[in-house]
Parts: sequence; C-alpha cells; structure tokens
Amino acid sequence: MANNDKKKFLKFALKQTIVFFVTAAVVFLLQVNWHFLGVKPAHDDAYKYQTRACLAFYPKSEKGRSVAKDLCENAEKNSIFDYALIPYGDYYLVQYNDGTNYYVDYDYNELEIKEISEKGRVIISDYLRYSMKKDEIDKAYTYEFLMETKPENIDISNCKYEVVGKDLKIYFPKYDYDLLIPLKYMQEAANINLGYENELYVKPRYVSENRKMICFTFDDGPNIKTSSKIVDKLYELDSSGTFFVLGNRLSQNVIEFCRDSIEKGMEYGSHTQSHTSLTKLSESQIYNEIMTPYHDLYDGEYGFGYMMKVFRPPYGNRNSTVDNATFLTAILWNVDSLDWKYRTMYDHDECVDVIFNKVVKETDENDVVLFHDIYETSADAVCELIEYYVKEGYQIVNVSELMAYLNIENVSHFSGR
Repeated sequence: MANNDKKKFLKFALKQTIVFFVTAAVVFLLQVNWHFLGVKPAHDDAYKYQTRACLAFYPKSEKGRSVAKDLCENAEKNSIFDYALIPYGDYYLVQYNDGTNYYVDYDYNELEIKEISEKGRVIISDYLRYSMKKDEIDKAYTYEFLMETKPENIDISNCKYEVVGKDLKIYFPKYDYDLLIPLKYMQEAANINLGYENELYVKPRYVSENRKMICFTFDDGPNIKTSSKIVDKLYELDSSGTFFVLGNRLSQNVIEFCRDSIEKGMEYGSHTQSHTSLTKLSESQIYNEIMTPYHDLYDGEYGFGYMMKVFRPPYGNRNSTVDNATFLTAILWNVDSLDWKYRTMYDHDECVDVIFNKVVKETDENDVVLFHDIYETSADAVCELIEYYVKEGYQIVNVSELMAYLNIENVSHFSGR
C-alpha cells in the first residue's frame, strides 16, 4: 500500500474510533441518572438494584432482590428506596421508606413458618370460624363447616403464611380467604419469636344480629364429668353457654376446669355458695352467698382474674333486697327443661328424649333455657339439642351475648326475650 493510501486509511480509522468513543460516551451519559450519583445505602452490606428511573437497596437474599425489583417497577422517576432494619425478637423487620416491609432472620433469610403446633391448630380453627362469621359468610354458620374446621379436622396443609404488622396472615385456598390472627397468640404456636409478649388466649366470639339465637344456661355445677361433655360440644360447634356455679364445688381442679372452659368461650356466673334461698337472708348474707364464688374465680387462692357479670338465685327466688345486695345481674329463665325431674321418672334414653322434645316444643328465639349440668341425662340431651339448633340455623349464645343483642343493660334481673 502506498504511503499516501496508508495515511488516508489511518486517518479514516482514527476518525471512526473517535466517533465510536464519542457516541459511546454520549450513550453512557444519557443512560446515567445523575440523581443517583453519590447515593449511599444506610447499611454498608446492602446490595443495589438500579434502573434508569429507580435505585433500590436491599439486604442480600432472593426475597430482598424481588422486593427491590417490585419497588422499582412501580416507581416514579428518580425514586430512591432504602431500608431500615428493626429488631423484633429473633428477626429483623426490613422496612422501606414507602411502607413496604418484610421479616428476615439475622442472616437475612426470609422468615418462614414450617410447622404449626396443636395449640396453633386450635387458635386457627377458632379465628377462622370467628372471622368468617364476622364477615357474614353463610357457609361459616353451617353444621358441615363447623365440623370440618374442628381443630383435629381443619386442613392447613396448603395454607400460605405471612407476617403483616402485628398479625399472622394465613391464606386458605379451600375457602379463598385471608385470615388474620394476632401474633401475641400465634408466634409460639408457629415456632417464631418476634418479641411480642405471649398473652393468655381466650377464644374470640362473634354473634350476628342477622341470625336466630337461643341461650342455654346451666345450674348446680360444675361436675367435671358431665359439665365437660357439654362444654366440649358447645365448643365443637362454636357455641357458648352460661354456667352458674356453686361455690362449695369450687376446688382447685374444678377452678382449673372453669378456666379452661372460659378459654373455650363459655361464661360463668354465681349460683351462690350453698344453694340457699336468698330471700330468707339479710343483705350482707346475700352478698356473701353470691360473691364468694365470684371471688373464687377472680382473686381467690386459685383465682385467675375472671369477673362474673351475672348470678342465678337458687329456685329463682329474688326480691328487692336480693337485687340491691350485689352489682351482678340476676338471671332467671323462661323455659325450664325439667331435666332434674325427668331423670327420676324415666330410664336414661327415654329421659334424654323427653328433655329434648320438651325444649324443642316450648322454645323460641331469644329464650333462656334452664338445665342442670350435673346429670348424665341432661348432658346427653343438651348435646343433642346443640346439634339440632345449629342445624336449624340458630346461634347458641350465653346470657351476656343475648342481653347485648337485645340492648338490655343496667337491669337488676333478666329472664329472656
């Protein structure tokens, strides 16, 4: 190649190289978002996800990168996302300035719930029933639903879990339903520690104003053998009742039984200390008779802080002196099952049938029905009645729930509708 041609080629090549680098520099400068230059994360070990319009920092993990990518996909121009790490028990809350958050352990692995304890299944069962009823989902009031959501039957195998604020969110594909349960009840059951103080669990109760209800009440107990049968059936079908206890029955193990029953949603009231007719006593004697069982459950030697709202005078005997002796409301009844009488007149099976038929024949909405939870025949009849009324679309409620529904308060006595 002649020298002249060689010079022309080199000149042309140099020109092309300059054009290339100038073009590349322009493209680079156009792509650089000068708004992000010099921006540093709050955490030195943070990773960076960046687009032309967005910069997001994240702790190293697949979850972190996914969250950062989602933030940038929906971001406005020149958006910058950084996070804070807030300690919660054995975890960090990764919290972004736009409110996005999730939990990771101290190695930045996403919080996972792999196993639920038996107690957790109970709580999930309780809250699923409560929450779906509160949302007035008709299915939640059916006998079939209540049976399939018993703690031992409930299917949580395909559920998805997520911590949302102070709650554990559980998604049930079977019902296409999101359930929220306070972490103060569920963190131990889910084998996670987010630093919440574990509180005494009490079953949540919801009573719908749009559905029929009936009130079952029980006198003269507890008798753990028969009372537990009634409590278990009421709990099984998400129902409640009011149990009027005799103070002379409240030994340590019986008080522990009362506590377990209250945790299952039952209500307790006083039936006096010794089943004495109160109208024959002085006001101070009446007070002691009524309030001794109250204090046994509230602040007695084995008490647990439970505050009764109601009492039932033995034989239904009351007058103005009885009404004025205590702040508790006297609860009477408008349907008497006569279970105490029939048990001496018939054999077991016939007695159960007689009690069942009498109650069904005489009882209507918002009635207060009287039973005694100390007899085997009464317990068996009540269990059949609980199933019957649930299948008929009734809510079986305690006295306080019925009074609240009827807007009855600050009264000396109540006997139903």
